[in-house]
Amino acid sequence: MRRVPAVVLALCVAALAWTGLAAAGPPPASKCRAAKLKAAGKACECRHAIAAKALVTGATPDVGACADKLAGAFAKAERKGSCPAAGEGATVDGRLADLVDGLSSALQASGATGDAAACVAAKLKAAGKACACVQKLQATATLKGTTPDVAACDAKLEAAYGKAEAKAAGACPTTGDAGPRGGDVRASCAEVEADVADRDTTTYGVTAPYGVASTTVTLVDTSRPTPPNGAYPGAPDRTLVTEIWYPTTIARSEQAGAPLLTDAGALPLIVRAHGYSGFRRDSTYIGKQLARWGYIVVAPDFPLSNLNAPGGPTLADIGNQAGDVSFLIDHFLAESANPASFFAGMIDGERVGAIGHSLGGATVMLATYHATLRDPRIKATVALSPLGCVFLDGFFDASTVPLLVEGGTVDMITPYASNHLQPYGFANTPKYLMSFDGGTHLGFSDRLAFDAGQNGDDAIGCSLFVPPGGPRPVTFEANLPPDFLGGPALGIDPTGALCQPICPLPPPSFMLHARQNLLAKAASVAFFEAKLRGSVSGRRMITGRIDTDNADLALAYEE
Repeated sequence: MRRVPAVVLALCVAALAWTGLAAAGPPPASKCRAAKLKAAGKACECRHAIAAKALVTGATPDVGACADKLAGAFAKAERKGSCPAAGEGATVDGRLADLVDGLSSALQASGATGDAAACVAAKLKAAGKACACVQKLQATATLKGTTPDVAACDAKLEAAYGKAEAKAAGACPTTGDAGPRGGDVRASCAEVEADVADRDTTTYGVTAPYGVASTTVTLVDTSRPTPPNGAYPGAPDRTLVTEIWYPTTIARSEQAGAPLLTDAGALPLIVRAHGYSGFRRDSTYIGKQLARWGYIVVAPDFPLSNLNAPGGPTLADIGNQAGDVSFLIDHFLAESANPASFFAGMIDGERVGAIGHSLGGATVMLATYHATLRDPRIKATVALSPLGCVFLDGFFDASTVPLLVEGGTVDMITPYASNHLQPYGFANTPKYLMSFDGGTHLGFSDRLAFDAGQNGDDAIGCSLFVPPGGPRPVTFEANLPPDFLGGPALGIDPTGALCQPICPLPPPSFMLHARQNLLAKAASVAFFEAKLRGSVSGRRMITGRIDTDNADLALAYEE
C-alpha cells in the first residue's frame, strides 16, 4: 500500500514563527470557570474532612462553613463577570453532599465503630483530598486549554486507601476499593465541571477551544480496484484526494503550516463522507468546527460518487466507499504510529468516529453496521439526512455503536419519514434522532450555489433528479441488483421499496441555511464529545438541552 504524497511532506511546521491562542492569556470565562472549580474542590475536601471527623467522634457533622465558603467564592467569581453560568452554586453544593453520602454508603460507614470507623474516616478524608486534586487540575487545564491528567490524584488515593487498610489490620468494612471510589470522585467532579461550564448550543455550534488548519493529500489504496462506471473503464487502485482539518494553537483559521495541537494528548479521528455529487470540501463548516474542538477530521473525494467522477456520479459504488472509510482509518493510524509523521503519536485509535451526509450518511452507516463491511474501530456515527430507506430492520443487528441521525422535516432529496425516522426506529440503542423543524437536505452542507434565503433543495438539489418542467415528485429507483451488498439477508433493500418519492413541490416555509448549519454543528460536536470523550456536558446536550434550548429542533433518544 503506498501513500502519495506522505502527509509529513505535505505539512511543514514552524512553531516558533507562530503566536498561540494563549498568548493573550485565558479568556475571562475560563478564569471564572477555573475559580469555581478550585472553590468546588476546596468545599469537597472540607465536607469530606468534617464527615470523617464526625464518624470518629460520633458528632453530628456541620458543613455550614463549607457551604458558606463555596457560596462566597462563586459570588466573587461572578462579580468579576463573564461567567458562563451564574447561580449554580446550590446545585454544585448539593452534588458535593451527594458524593459524601454516596461514598459513606459504599464504604459502609453506617454502624462502623472503633478501628472500622477510623478506616472509613481515613478513606473519606482521602477521597476529599482526591476531589480537591482533580478539581485543581481541571481548573489549571481550563486556563491552559489542555486536558487534565488526574493519574497523580488517583495514585494518592490508592496509596491512602492502602495505608488505611494496613493500619486497620482487617477491621475495614471494605477493602481494595480505591479504584471504584476514585471513579465516584471523578464522576462527581465531571458533573461539577459541566455545571460551571454551562455549555449550550452556542458553545458547541459557535465557540471552540482551538484554532483550525487544513491541508490536502492524495492517498492511493493499491489493494482495491475502482470498478468501471459508464464510459470509464475503471482502475486497478482507488485514489482518494483527502482534505484534513486539524486543531492548532493558532487563533486564525486555516494558516498554512500551522502546528498541530499537542497539549491535549492523542486526538480522536473523524472520517467525513460526502453525498452523491458532493466533494470533500462541501461541508467545511462542520469539519472546521470539529477540528476546533480537538478532532482530526479527514474527508475524501470518493472515486465514483463525487461531483467530477469519471463516467458521472453513481450510487452503486457505496460498498467500496465503506471500504474507503476503513482505508482512511488504517492510513491515519499508521501515520500516528510513524515517528517521522506530522501526526506521530497524535491520533487515538480507540476514539474513532464517522460522519456523513446523504449518500455519505448511508456510507458511514454501512461502515458502522453492515454485517461484513463494518469497521469495529468506529465508536460513534453521525448520519446527516442519510439515504436510509434502503436499510431494513435487520441491518443494524451486527452492532450497537451509538448512532445520531439528524434530519430535516421538509427534506426534498431524502424525505424525513423513510430516510431518517425509519432507520432510527430500526437501530439498536444507544440511538438519537434530532429533527430540524423545516430543515432541508442541503441545509446540512455548505451554501455553495444558492442564496442565503433560498431553499437549496429546490434551487439546485432537485435539478439532479428532475428535468426542467418535469413532473414532481419522482419515484426513487435505486436500480441495483437484488443481491447488492448481501441484499435483504444482510438488511439491504436494493429496490428501495420503503423509500418515499423525492423532490415534491417545495414547502411554503423552511429553516434558513445558516440556522441549520449552526444546529448541525452543535448537535454533532456534542454527540462526539459525549461518545468519544465521555463529556458530561455533551451528554446533557444530546439527552435534553439541545431540545429545550431550541424550539425548532425536536429530540428523541433511547439509551
